[in-house]
Amino acid sequence: MPEKDSRQAHDESAADYDRLARECRCFTPEALFGLCFEYMQPGERLLDIGIGTGLCAALFTKAGLQVSGMDASLEMLNVCRAKDVAVELRQLDVRAMPWPYPDGTFDHLTACGVLHFLDDLAPIFQEAARVVRPGGLFAFTTKVPLAETQLGPDRCSMEIISGVEIFSHRKTYIGQMVTSNGFEMLKDLEIFVGVDRVERREPFCVFVARKMDKQ
Repeated sequence: MPEKDSRQAHDESAADYDRLARECRCFTPEALFGLCFEYMQPGERLLDIGIGTGLCAALFTKAGLQVSGMDASLEMLNVCRAKDVAVELRQLDVRAMPWPYPDGTFDHLTACGVLHFLDDLAPIFQEAARVVRPGGLFAFTTKVPLAETQLGPDRCSMEIISGVEIFSHRKTYIGQMVTSNGFEMLKDLEIFVGVDRVERREPFCVFVARKMDKQ
C-alpha cells in the first residue's frame, strides 16, 4: 500500500521541489517545451494541468503565451504564484471532472510530470479534447516501461516509489488514447529521469499531439 497520495507528497516537497528537480537532472519541462514550441504563437492561451511550482509554465510564459494552471497541491501553487508565471491558478485535482472551463477555451494544453500518477488516462484525454481548440496541442509526459513486453496485456504497471504509486503506461495505450479522442501524434521522445533520492533513473516519454479539425 502507498504511504501517501500524490497531493500529500507534493505538499510536503513543495519548498524543495525545484532544487530536487535540478539534483535529479529532471529536464522534462525543457524537453516538452522544445518539442512543441514551433507550433505555438505568443498570446495564445495554454492550460497547464498539474502546474506544480511552474517549472514548465515559466518557459511558455517567457515565450509570450498566456498560461493558466491547476494543481491539487496548495503548497505547490503557493510556490508557483510567487514566481508570477501564470495569469490564473486554481487548486483543483485533474481527476475532478469536468474541468471548470468551457469547450475550446485553450489553444494548447500541457501535463508535465502528472500522468504517471494516474492509472486511467481516458478521462484526462476526454477533457483535453473538450477544452482544446481544433489545431491546438496536447503535450504531456508519462513514465513508460523499458519494454512493452514487461506489461503483458495490461495498459500500465504500478510500483511504489518514495511511498507514492507510480504508473508506467504502454506507448500503444497512449497511442490509442490520442487517436480515439481526436488527436494525431506529432512527436515523442524518450528520456531518463531521476525519480528518487538514491539516483534511480527511469524511462519517461514526452509526447506532442495535435487536435484534428472536425471533418
